[in-house]
Amino acid sequence: MPVFATLAALPRRLGVVPRLVLLTLLSVVCVAAVSSGTILLQMRQYALAQSQQELESNLAMLKALLALQGREWRLQGETLLLDGKPVNGRMEVVDTVKAVAGGVATIFAGDTRVATNVTRPDGGRAVGTKLAPGPAYDAVFRRGEAYHGVNVILGAEHQTIYEPIRDPEGRVVGLLFVGQPLAALMATQDRLAFTALWTGAAVTLPVALAVWWLMSLVLRPLKGLAGAVNAIAAGQFDRPVPCTERHDQLGEIGRAVRSLGEGARQARALEAAAEAQRSQAAAAQRQMQAALAGQIESAVGGIARALGGEVERLESATRAVGEGTGAAARDAGAATERAQGATRNVQAVAAAADQLAASVEEITRRVSDGAAVTRQAVEAVDASDATVAGLSAAAARIGDVVKLIADIAGQTNLLALNATIEAARAGEAGKGFAVVASEVKSLANQTARATEEIGTQINAMRSATGQAVQTVRGIAQAVGRMDEVTSAIAAAVEEQSAATREIARNAAAAASGTQGAADSTERLGAHVGTAAGALEALREATTAVAQQGQALRQELVEVVGRLRAG
Repeated sequence: MPVFATLAALPRRLGVVPRLVLLTLLSVVCVAAVSSGTILLQMRQYALAQSQQELESNLAMLKALLALQGREWRLQGETLLLDGKPVNGRMEVVDTVKAVAGGVATIFAGDTRVATNVTRPDGGRAVGTKLAPGPAYDAVFRRGEAYHGVNVILGAEHQTIYEPIRDPEGRVVGLLFVGQPLAALMATQDRLAFTALWTGAAVTLPVALAVWWLMSLVLRPLKGLAGAVNAIAAGQFDRPVPCTERHDQLGEIGRAVRSLGEGARQARALEAAAEAQRSQAAAAQRQMQAALAGQIESAVGGIARALGGEVERLESATRAVGEGTGAAARDAGAATERAQGATRNVQAVAAAADQLAASVEEITRRVSDGAAVTRQAVEAVDASDATVAGLSAAAARIGDVVKLIADIAGQTNLLALNATIEAARAGEAGKGFAVVASEVKSLANQTARATEEIGTQINAMRSATGQAVQTVRGIAQAVGRMDEVTSAIAAAVEEQSAATREIARNAAAAASGTQGAADSTERLGAHVGTAAGALEALREATTAVAQQGQALRQELVEVVGRLRAG
């Protein structure tokens, strides 16, 4: 709560009594405020209820006064009639209610004030003003109900009652109003609240003084208890403690302080004894530390010397193995290079053998093709021999035909000669026949000459044909011998191809083996390199162990020095 937070924030120099008094006062004020608020709220509710009852009485009085004038209400235009008599302007009725019961009263014709003692701000009656829209208007004119409650009239709040006026047909033709200004009621409530406030203040001040006095009496022994506690804290255990004979909370505190002093005295004695024991233990510990330092120094010296010797031997062995490993790595590298060179050479031989095998196969194929061509040539020569023989026979037959033609040409020449002779004998009649005979003779002579030339050509052709037959037969014999030689060459080339393929296979196998040897040599070199790296790491680790051993020895020497120093 903010009040208690403010109290807790007060300066530390403020004593317990003022704080308790302030706390009590704040509690009383809070209780009084809550009580006063509750009472004022109840009084307000009571005042409103009382005002509502008074308004009910005022309304009954207003209705009774109007009942004396008549009972039937009518609204004619803006005039409200009661038994045919206008009610507009009948101020004496509302003034009577105000004079007898107080408050204000109004008669409405519709929603217009026609008789009222409600005044405007200028002091005149609010005749002719209308009921403002709101809860009262809605209750009376829209729902046809009476309204009880607070309503604002010409800018001022009133506790009101509005009751509808109905004509014989049940229509709302106006309304009756009674009310009291809330300002008057609240003024009474304010006076009561002010009175309650001053009454509370008048009661609170004496209560605060009384609480102050009582708290001072109750808390005064606490000063003696505080002095006793301070003395115990300072080591003054013989100072008497007050309030130990009392039977209240202060007595319990006093006895607790006395027990605290006894406990502090015993603790002081135990502390002195413990200090003496600590001194003895420290002396014994220094002696033990000196002895332990000697033992540690002796043991550490021997261990350090032994460790140094072992480390030196390990370094020498590691160095020797490293040198051997380096030489092995170099030899392995050289062997790897030689093996790789041999592999490349063997691979080159294998490649050359493969190329030679391919060349031999190509030669074999070409020799086979040549043998086939030779066989075809033999067949062609045989065919040519037969053709030339046929040609020689045909030439012989042509010679016979030519001889026959020559014989016929001779006989024709004889016949032409006879015809010429007979034509000469015939004279003029035989001249034409003589010309024909002469032409026939000429043709016969030409035929004889042509036949003679043909015979000469046929004889020459027969002679050339004979020579051609001899030549073709010689070619056939040569081609036959060439076919035999080609077959022998093909067989030899086939054997050479098989041998070349075998050489290529052996070279490939040798290349594979050489490559495997090279790979093995390379792996050996890698393993040797790994071993060299491991030996180098071992040498570094040995050096680190030696350094750590030296550092450990130095640290143990320092520890021994500290032990001896105590």
